Amino acid sequence: MMIRGIGWIGVASVSLCVAAFSEEVGSMSLSEAEVAIEELAKSHEALRVFALEGLIGRRYDALETKTGKVFKDAVVKGASGRTVEIGYSDEGLDRVTMLDVEEGPEAWSVLVPSSRLKITSVDASKGRVVQPGDKVAQAIVVIEGDAGVGTGFLAESGGKLYLYTAAHVLSGNQKLAVKLQSGRRITKFGKFEASGGADLVRIEVLEEFAGPLQLGDAGGQSKQEMPVFAAGNSGGGGTVGFLEGKIQGVGAESIEIDADVIQGNSGGPIIDGVTHEVLGVVTHLVAARKDQWAKETRFSEIRRFGCRVDRRWDWDEVPIGSFLKEGQQIKELTDLNNLMILALQPEEWDSGELREYEDHRVVKEIRVLQEWFEKRSRSSTGVSESDRKKKIASFFSGLRTSSKQQMRDFKPERFVWFHREMAQQVVLLRDEIDETCDDAINNLR
Repeated sequence: MMIRGIGWIGVASVSLCVAAFSEEVGSMSLSEAEVAIEELAKSHEALRVFALEGLIGRRYDALETKTGKVFKDAVVKGASGRTVEIGYSDEGLDRVTMLDVEEGPEAWSVLVPSSRLKITSVDASKGRVVQPGDKVAQAIVVIEGDAGVGTGFLAESGGKLYLYTAAHVLSGNQKLAVKLQSGRRITKFGKFEASGGADLVRIEVLEEFAGPLQLGDAGGQSKQEMPVFAAGNSGGGGTVGFLEGKIQGVGAESIEIDADVIQGNSGGPIIDGVTHEVLGVVTHLVAARKDQWAKETRFSEIRRFGCRVDRRWDWDEVPIGSFLKEGQQIKELTDLNNLMILALQPEEWDSGELREYEDHRVVKEIRVLQEWFEKRSRSSTGVSESDRKKKIASFFSGLRTSSKQQMRDFKPERFVWFHREMAQQVVLLRDEIDETCDDAINNLR
């Protein structure tokens, strides 16, 4: 079909044409809609280039972006592709910045590249749910680390290609490998960014990739009962699959789904069942409630959540090495917390929990201490109560010294948002353990 009424008729008129066209698409079959959208995109691209050039020289007393940032006495100095060069005044100094057209004022919506054009009036109630195929699967990645396996996906944002995943998929690892379904490994990365408020990170990908996924509209398109697919590496087996479900609840930052995601799906996309746009990232499970209030409701079962990506997030750029180091530090503190709790209870020294840390220095010290007690107990002199207390007190004192040394360089206030709260909780627990350790030492004297 031909797209009627598209020409250089002004931003407002174009918006009306797109809105009217969106209503028409809602009554089409899926194949007709795809052809129509492609034709609209071509017309939109020609208009976009023309309008972009027309911006040059335009002045603004105060240019406000969608994120709320304001550039005073701004002038458009240049425009190319997806970016606009802005000159502005900052406390009497002349400055220049590059602004992505998607971050500009609402009036710039016509400047958004055709690959990001949204036909927002086509909703799940009018469309047909379609099982994602190879086109979607090829953009899913398996992330293998020395501490675990998870999922991620490649998507475009602001004209750049990114790998999106859950922050906890990367946290705690020292080495990472990213592999596509085809077997291809992604190895060239740019800046690493962590969300300032969610279990979400993204890494700029500096390699060519033909089929990135599209993110849901940042204005929010997630709705309760919307059909979705959760994609990922279920169980960490290294293969990509799709789990069908529906959105059970929508919050400002997260969505709840009923697709049966498990370990390995973390970091994978939650995909709109009709448009195949990404609505969220699989992040966590919540254990079932057992109280009377939850009986025979969905709260009596395991609940599954994802971080929304159909909204705007603030991103903090950090070196990926620093992010991984933060996760490793938290893991090391958590390990010592667990070990100190067990070590302060000699009756637990032969427990299965302690054997999980058999290679740790603390456990090796416990085994040496146990061996000493065993040898002395078989000797003619045996083990006196005084000797036993001295040995255990000395061991506890060593734990306390190790704790102090570990905490000396631990600065959670400098961590990214995802790690900061987690680290603070670890510190609070350590404070309690240290106090218990001090009491135990005093009681043995």
